[in-house]
Amino acid sequence: MAGLTASAGIAGWVEFTLLRRTLNRRIGATGLPLGFVARLWLAAGAAAAAGWGIKLAIGTRRPVLGAALILTPYVAVYFAAAVLLKVEEVRGALARWKR
Repeated sequence: MAGLTASAGIAGWVEFTLLRRTLNRRIGATGLPLGFVARLWLAAGAAAAAGWGIKLAIGTRRPVLGAALILTPYVAVYFAAAVLLKVEEVRGALARWKR
């Protein structure tokens, strides 16, 4: 089963690379600045670490309850980290949500 998952992941990246190269040829440079992507990955990593820690603490007997207990802090940590890392899109999303 792991081989199937790995091959699907590799195929997805190959398709993404080919699509991006074609888009770059047709419409010009595409992509995101490295600093922006790094901030997003850092926020996601912090949120994943928090979610994983909660998963280890509570176990997996009741998956629906576990999902709620894991995903709620994950989202909170992701948004907090993204705000601290000055990701403007997150600030805009939070401002719209507050209205």
